[in-house]
Amino acid sequence: MQSLSPVPNETVSFVSMIHVLDHLTDPLSRLNEIREKMTFASRVLIVTHDESSLLRKVLNNRWPAFCLQHPQLYNKATMAAMLEKSGFKVIKQLATKNEFPISFLIKQTLWALGIRLEKVPNFFGLTISLPLGNILTLAEPMSVLHDE
Repeated sequence: MQSLSPVPNETVSFVSMIHVLDHLTDPLSRLNEIREKMTFASRVLIVTHDESSLLRKVLNNRWPAFCLQHPQLYNKATMAAMLEKSGFKVIKQLATKNEFPISFLIKQTLWALGIRLEKVPNFFGLTISLPLGNILTLAEPMSVLHDE
């Protein structure tokens, strides 16, 4: 990620980081830099892997997030502590679910079994929600609390 120095301070009203913090070796510095760019009443939305999730516990050391590309892993408490340390207050945290078309899941299952089909019926576009062990965190700069 490049430096945010070209972005003027107090000009950003919303920041979205979907599976970004997991990949940073120094997320605290990046969050500090982001906070300086944010305006009054701004928000940051962060999605990360949840190392305390049921999926992680079931898969144990086979959990896909355990890899070199993820030098940082979080749970709700560690995410909240890091955000607080960098000048943010958590507004809300919740587990997320991913939506998958049934046809996609069938195709992936068949491929995993060695059956390669290029086309699978779309089953009228039906989807399934699966909890894949991620956390969504919504936060605001702490300065917002003092300005209200």
